[in-house]
Amino acid sequence: MTERAEPSAAPPEILIVEDSPVEAEVLRRTLAKAGYAVSVAHDGEEGLQAAREHRPNLVMSDINMPVMNGYQLCRALKYDEVLWNIPLILLTVLSEPKDIIEAINSGADAYIVKPFAETTLLGRIRSLLDAPIERRRAEERRQEVVGYGGQRHAIAGGGQQILNLLLSVYENTLNQNHELVTTQTRLNLLNEILDQQVHERTAAFVESEQRYKRITEGLTDYLYTVRVENGRAVETRQSPASVLVTGYRPEEFATDPYLWIRMVVPEDRELVNAHVRQILSGEVGPPIEHRIIRKDGEIRWISDTAILCKDAAGRLLSYDGVIKDITEKKRLGEELDRHRHHLEELVDTRTRELAEAKVAAEAASAAKSAFVANMSHEIRTPLNAIVGLTHLLRRGHPDPAQKEKLDKIVDASRHLLSVINDILDFSKIEAGKLNLNVTDFAPDRMLDNVFSMIGPKVAEKHLELIVDRDDMPPVLVGDSTRLAQALLNYLSNAVKFTERGRVGVRISKSEETAADLLVRFEVTDTGIGIAPAKIRDLFAAFEQVDVTTSRRYGGTGLGLAITRRLAHLMGGEAGAQSVPGAGSAFWFTARLGKSKLGLKELSEPLASTELSLRNIPAGTRILLAEDNRINQEVAVELLTEAGLKVEIASNGFEALEKARNGGYDLILMDMQMPGMDGLEATRAIRALPACATLPIVAMTANAFDEDRELCKAAGMNDFVVKPVDPEQFFGTLSRWLPAAPIIPPAAPVEADSVPAEVAAIPGLDAERGLRLLGSLTSYLALLREYAVEHADDMTRLRQRMSEGDRDAARRLAHTLKGNSGSMGATDVQRLAAALDAAIRAGGDAAEIERLACSVETELQRLTAAILAALPEQAAAPLAGEVDWTAVRELLAELEPMLAASSIRANQVIETHAALLTAALGPLGAELEQRIEHFLYPEALATLKRARQEHPELAP
Repeated sequence: MTERAEPSAAPPEILIVEDSPVEAEVLRRTLAKAGYAVSVAHDGEEGLQAAREHRPNLVMSDINMPVMNGYQLCRALKYDEVLWNIPLILLTVLSEPKDIIEAINSGADAYIVKPFAETTLLGRIRSLLDAPIERRRAEERRQEVVGYGGQRHAIAGGGQQILNLLLSVYENTLNQNHELVTTQTRLNLLNEILDQQVHERTAAFVESEQRYKRITEGLTDYLYTVRVENGRAVETRQSPASVLVTGYRPEEFATDPYLWIRMVVPEDRELVNAHVRQILSGEVGPPIEHRIIRKDGEIRWISDTAILCKDAAGRLLSYDGVIKDITEKKRLGEELDRHRHHLEELVDTRTRELAEAKVAAEAASAAKSAFVANMSHEIRTPLNAIVGLTHLLRRGHPDPAQKEKLDKIVDASRHLLSVINDILDFSKIEAGKLNLNVTDFAPDRMLDNVFSMIGPKVAEKHLELIVDRDDMPPVLVGDSTRLAQALLNYLSNAVKFTERGRVGVRISKSEETAADLLVRFEVTDTGIGIAPAKIRDLFAAFEQVDVTTSRRYGGTGLGLAITRRLAHLMGGEAGAQSVPGAGSAFWFTARLGKSKLGLKELSEPLASTELSLRNIPAGTRILLAEDNRINQEVAVELLTEAGLKVEIASNGFEALEKARNGGYDLILMDMQMPGMDGLEATRAIRALPACATLPIVAMTANAFDEDRELCKAAGMNDFVVKPVDPEQFFGTLSRWLPAAPIIPPAAPVEADSVPAEVAAIPGLDAERGLRLLGSLTSYLALLREYAVEHADDMTRLRQRMSEGDRDAARRLAHTLKGNSGSMGATDVQRLAAALDAAIRAGGDAAEIERLACSVETELQRLTAAILAALPEQAAAPLAGEVDWTAVRELLAELEPMLAASSIRANQVIETHAALLTAALGPLGAELEQRIEHFLYPEALATLKRARQEHPELAP
């Protein structure tokens, strides 16, 4: 039921000072309903003015207000000579001890925390209005409450007023939660106040023994009060909670003044004594934590917080303390510390593991890149010989049967090269190193080029090719090579998986702006189709529809993945739709810029090898730095047929020495060579004064973009990738050599058949080796040299392993693998490859020895068979037994070959070297050495000198 004021002639007037209109109205209605006259002000300044004008019986004010807050209003009223005796209640949501202290210092008569019970508010108003209002400031006693940190709080009025204000706050809190608040909650509230250094003791409080007991009864924290006279403790009072914390009752402390210090653990007594001395000297320090021994012998941790009470002169009257049992807190803290330390150790361990994993991942990535680069190099090197020698054989006008076989070699080589390119492209994409070469290009030319490449396959399967194009600008800006690659991937798959029907190409504009357009390329077919469940995974790397399809149709499973990545790089997307048995539609989009150039302004590429060859001068001297014997022969054959003079350097040191002597128009430089590689050799050559501008062209199987950058940084001018495409090769040379007429190519060499005894050797594909080399004489000589040089490879490999030089052992296995492949020794090649891989992967000694034994068994059987089929040449005849007729015929055969710089001279000299050395002595050896090193002009000069020095050679 709402309380109402007693009826009177003039109801008491209450001034509400509240900046919130809603709260002010709610409060006004409550008070008006209770029978009070109410006025409202909206901030402290307006409230002060209203109080001066109307002199209300009571003021109720919020604390947080603009212009003038509640504390400021309270002080202004209490220090006003006329208004000082008007009771003032602070209504606020603030409940921290520091706020209560501020209210006390400001002179507030009551402190009510929002939200509050209506009965509590009306009861407090009635008690203040009924109380005597005679207050004389001169009789007021002022004291200070000193909190933690030494901060002093001046308190107006007697100690009873302070206690009344604190209890008003306390009781107000109890009333607003009277149904929920327990005794423990009341005690915790007071404990919170004490913890925040708000605690005072006055003579009035000491006299209120009943109220003190009521407040502290049931409190779990241990309170104590120490009265001080002349700097000495004279009386101590303990709260009932002392028995909960220490096991001792308050009366036990009262009868034994030294009980407390004896209760402290000996190791902590100095800390406690220092704390007490500091308090008695009038200073308060931070709370201390120490251990005590309970009455039952248990050791507990406590926290001791002290608050000083001084008079106006600064003399210490008493100090109060709050003691908390913090044993559980300490235990939890220590446990948390252990967990934190453990967590820090886990974080450190995990961080270290992540760092190690990062290093391992980077190493794995580098190893993968190195493996792909090495694999590319290893495949491209023999492929270079295949493509080069096939090109030479096709120029020799072979019969139809041979031409068909050569065409198949070309097709197989192109397929192998496409696989290599797919793997390299995917590796570059995965490493984020594939960059677009954006230039102006004619889309019609690009499309015609694609259709010309796919056309023969379409015709071969009797398929219909349908092309539908939107009108496009004649010149666009983009990477035409990558566009052609993506489109060709789709077309190749369409033709591959379509047995009858048609293949369609649709090129349309999806979007267009003033600067660019999004072009959609779509390829459809009437092939076998794809199940819907398989479409999603088609564009993933290494994915194919199923195993049986991959067996039947072949492929790496990278083409579609590369196409999608290329589409992303070009600002587009890729996808597919298909119906099993009805066909498929694959599409990709690319954003292409609009060019300012016209068709006439685009430069035309050279149409054929012959156009490129016309730009290469005959008689030009070229230095070929190449360590592989087969690649030497292929390059020399190509260059000499074009009328160029070629000299060989088998490593970087030889290339540097020859370049130092000068006279070369261009250097072809391999990257990987023993001793000094091509990069180091190029840098050294560039340092020579006469070679600063000498054209140096890389000719290497290292096909990565970073390899090109390395070559460029070393000082090379251009880059030719093995296997060498003759058109591109001569096109590159034409950029760096002046134009001049060429020497017509020499007549083709007739192919010979492999001797039956060689062809019958198990594990030797002699036909393959002969195809790679092209010359039977050269092949048989190299085959015998292979047997002699590699027979003891496994003995040397074991020696390197025992010395701990795994790199040298791996190089032996690697070299054996490569040379075996070149010779057609397929079984040894396969076993040596496994051994090479095991050493490279860090395999254990037992595994490596097992593989080495397998290689050794097969290698010894093979080399023995080779040496038996190709016995060593007969000893050279004595000088008196020289067949001078044979020598004259031999020189007559050699002379035109040397004059034409034909590689056939090498084939002849390999067969008859012993005869020339026996007949001509040092001149014969010199002639052999110069021919072996492709120094044909110098060899021709030696031949003529031999004729002059030996009368037996006269016609």
